[in-house]
Amino acid sequence: MTPTGPPGLLDQFRVLDLTDAKGQLAGKILGDMGADVVKIEPPKGDAARNIPPFYGDDPNSEKSLYWWAYNTSKRGITLDLATADGRDLFKRLVREFDLVLESFAPGYLAGLGLGYDDLAQVKQDVIVVSLTPFGQTGPYSDFKVTDFITVAMSGNMFLTGDADRPPVACQMPTTYFHACAETANAALMALWHRDLHGEGQHVDVSIHEAMQFISYNGPTQFYLKGVKSKRTGARYAVEGPKGRTYQREIWPCKDGFVSFGLRGGPARIPGFQRLVQWMTEEGFGDDFLDGIDWPDYNNTVFDQDEVDRLVAPIERFFLSKTAMELYEAAVERVLMIAPVYNPAQQLADRHLKAREFFVEVDHPELDRTVVYPGPFVKSDDGLVRLRRRAPLIGEHNVEVLEGELGLSRDQLVSLKEAGVI
Repeated sequence: MTPTGPPGLLDQFRVLDLTDAKGQLAGKILGDMGADVVKIEPPKGDAARNIPPFYGDDPNSEKSLYWWAYNTSKRGITLDLATADGRDLFKRLVREFDLVLESFAPGYLAGLGLGYDDLAQVKQDVIVVSLTPFGQTGPYSDFKVTDFITVAMSGNMFLTGDADRPPVACQMPTTYFHACAETANAALMALWHRDLHGEGQHVDVSIHEAMQFISYNGPTQFYLKGVKSKRTGARYAVEGPKGRTYQREIWPCKDGFVSFGLRGGPARIPGFQRLVQWMTEEGFGDDFLDGIDWPDYNNTVFDQDEVDRLVAPIERFFLSKTAMELYEAAVERVLMIAPVYNPAQQLADRHLKAREFFVEVDHPELDRTVVYPGPFVKSDDGLVRLRRRAPLIGEHNVEVLEGELGLSRDQLVSLKEAGVI
């Protein structure tokens, strides 16, 4: 499957991707930008291939949607680095490539003779970018973790969820994804530095530290004011003269949820008044809402009973409408209401359709195309785009090892029989 179209922003660079599920998005970002990214996995396949869900609910290592999503725009080969032949082939590849992405535990590659110092002997200006949970040094550097642990220790989980309930984690491995964006950015900076100074380097990316930027408001507030940030969730806590109240932020509607805040202030009060007027037009008028002095509206002065009286008619009204009915009226009437999209609504969003964000990627092994989220930026000349579907296990062994390294077909057969590829 050869990608077609114009060259990319990074088409002059070549990347060897040794990452596991923690780091595969980084290589995809570089690949979407045009770099020649070769994903290297063990002969039996990368463990990320076993992450559900699976296409057609078929638990097949070639059909993991996780693998598909984060390995587009890459070629793929197999190589067992635990073998002497595997290590030798990897070093031969390094001579031809600019950059190595890896997410092994600190010291693992060095123990195989493939650490940065070893690879710099093979290619003087090689760049190695290492993504690990806590970095290459420090008291936590050897800890084994999951995304759940890193999102908790970053402080992000403390800020997620309802104020009156324990913290919660997002369903997706958000710490991996945030750190992968930082990893791709770090790789670009290292390539730029090499172009300026002719030097390679070992770049140390910590998931734990990358996530501090997501939650930096929490420790900053505590350092400056001694105040712990609060979770908001579907309801948020408000401290007022009548005590603490819990006020709704996410509201159920006829077919899902919408976002609407009860906050006051000059930006919100006019829209709140227009919402009440619309409710009255639709037969959902309410004496409590009509009795509010809107120019001086302040949601912090209510007690919980008053908040509940405020919420009840709005909730009834929202439940009578679909999310898109509320959203379209919000645009027309200038209301601060937004739909909480589910996946079906994302796919149907007219704005994303107009910008052709979702793209079809050819899967010849399935004899069909599959719809994917498009690249992270839009380029009229296609410099950033999804270039190919994720590779099958060992799909490009012949192309890379024979066609580019010069191995014979008999050598490939021998390497396969020995479990090296």
